[in-house]
Amino acid sequence: MAVLLPQGRQQFFDAAGAPLVGGLVHTYAAGTSTPKATYTNAAGSVANANPVVLDARGEAIIFWSADAAYKVVVADADGATIWTQDDVSSPTGGSGGSDNVGFIQSGAGAVARSVQAKLRESVSVKDFGAVGDGVADDTAEIQAAIDALSSGGTVVFPRGSYLISAEIVVGSGVTLDFERATLTTTNDITMLRFGSAAAGTDAYSHGGIRGDLSIVGAGTGSTSNHGFVIRNYSYGDFGGTVKISNCGGTAVLVSAYDRGVQYNRIGSAWEITGNYGLSLDVNAGVAAGGYINDNQFCGIRAHAQAATGITHARLRGQLVTGNRFFGVSFESTENTDTLLDIDTAETNSFFGLRLDGAAGTTTLNIASGCVGNLFIGLVPSGTFTDASNRNFFIGDQGSLSLPYIRFGSADTTGTSAFEVAMQRPGGVDELHIAAKHDGGLCRVPNGTVLLVGDRDGGDGGPIAFYATAKRIDLSTLPSVAIGSGPSIRFDGRFSSSGNKGTITVKQDANGLQVNPSAAGQMLYVASGIVGLADGVTAPSVVSGRAQLYVDASDGDLKVIFGDGTIKTLATDS
Repeated sequence: MAVLLPQGRQQFFDAAGAPLVGGLVHTYAAGTSTPKATYTNAAGSVANANPVVLDARGEAIIFWSADAAYKVVVADADGATIWTQDDVSSPTGGSGGSDNVGFIQSGAGAVARSVQAKLRESVSVKDFGAVGDGVADDTAEIQAAIDALSSGGTVVFPRGSYLISAEIVVGSGVTLDFERATLTTTNDITMLRFGSAAAGTDAYSHGGIRGDLSIVGAGTGSTSNHGFVIRNYSYGDFGGTVKISNCGGTAVLVSAYDRGVQYNRIGSAWEITGNYGLSLDVNAGVAAGGYINDNQFCGIRAHAQAATGITHARLRGQLVTGNRFFGVSFESTENTDTLLDIDTAETNSFFGLRLDGAAGTTTLNIASGCVGNLFIGLVPSGTFTDASNRNFFIGDQGSLSLPYIRFGSADTTGTSAFEVAMQRPGGVDELHIAAKHDGGLCRVPNGTVLLVGDRDGGDGGPIAFYATAKRIDLSTLPSVAIGSGPSIRFDGRFSSSGNKGTITVKQDANGLQVNPSAAGQMLYVASGIVGLADGVTAPSVVSGRAQLYVDASDGDLKVIFGDGTIKTLATDS
């Protein structure tokens, strides 16, 4: 590419067209008679005399301010004016210069526009004077850049460390693009907020963050001053690589005052570490009418908090509903921490949630008002409390290595939790349906009704199991061989020390068998026939009960009544 050689020296002429030898060039601020300096060098460090006296060829070296307009008066050596021109400026210099330079994008259909229009597609905080050296206070400059985008747009933070002394506030439609930038402070402040103030009632939307950002707080201080706040904000995309550390209050606060926080994506590759307060607080309890729903939290890891005995994460408020958490992790080496506390929040879903705490840590605490929350891929270690027993857990049992579905708490002292688990004792598949898991025994408390099939009595109707004893145990298969074929077994135990009756239902070549055994004692059903296999010589008398049996000694069908009377109903002859 080639360009015209710029004229390094300016030459002036008299009215007859001859060089203006010894002529005078006066320069003033445009529209005034106030002298304005010109310079002998491009740096603008050495001023010319004003007026500039031309040499024997009518020439001089004149540099002037690129961002200023001049009035120029040219006179001969005797001071007689030859010409005057007002409002003279560089066509490409100064604030308006870029509007005089053209730009067109490559590709068919591209339209011509100015470089100024192209560059104004985004705003840099350095356009407003931010320094980014970690020493100069850039608060006003950053806020001015954000406020300049009243109709929305992107504010770029070039790589650097930006010191702030007051909260940075972002409204609707503004995205912050961080190019490996750091926001740091030495003041006890909330650092970055999207949305309304603590008592604000306006609703905001359609902004977010991207890029690589670090937020470094001032350390201990007010617990009401936070690292990153989203309040009364919806449809935001808060992604990027973000690290938040050393905050006195909550690292990430998602809060609804009396408006909604909904349909936001929060997280991507976020790390929260070394803070003194909550790592994540999703809080709809600030004022009546606030709600937080249908937000997505993903790729957030909180660990190594600076203070002990704190709660890492909290969901609070009955109107915290329908939020989804993917790949979120809360970790602690202190046994006085609570990793996740859920208080009255409902129908939220957690996929691949990691709660990793030291022995004695309260990994998960769910209050009584919480219902319908779903956890997939989690059984927390340590202390786990679900006071409502109306939440759902699907995943691996951990120490037992069992796939399971559980409704309610894992606390083995409770009676309300309900569990479905699959295990393989001795290589045999079993389905365990239980109220809780206690020393290898699955049990259902009094009054529990388990329905399998169509609850409303549709095709096939329901199968109901009623636990009327102290408990029903579904334990290991009998040691006695019962032949091949699928079977279901129910063990009724009134204490863990003894088996008080077993019913096994099995299918084989003989039909559907009830209580098959090596001795052939069974009830079987096949081809519309109900049969009794040879049983015992005489069953034990049970008061108030009549028992039907096939007498093993003579093959006769008999009934024994509660008073011991035996009647023969049919003989084997």
